[in-house]
Amino acid sequence: MTMISIHASAPRRHLSRIATSLLNLMAEAAKRRRIRKEMRELPRLPRHLLRDMGLEQYAEPPDPIIHHRFF
Repeated sequence: MTMISIHASAPRRHLSRIATSLLNLMAEAAKRRRIRKEMRELPRLPRHLLRDMGLEQYAEPPDPIIHHRFF
């Protein structure tokens, strides 16, 4: 007698619609968290790298130039 795995020909179980929706919501939330984290890290990159990527508007603003009247 040969041994047959019970998992060899077992069909895949389908998730319920609620479970599928929940998994999709969790995946979308994880994607939004990752995007927010990447957006927070953008200002830390050097300005020349941001300029090369076309994302210079996300760089930290430069220090303001203060003009003195008496000089």
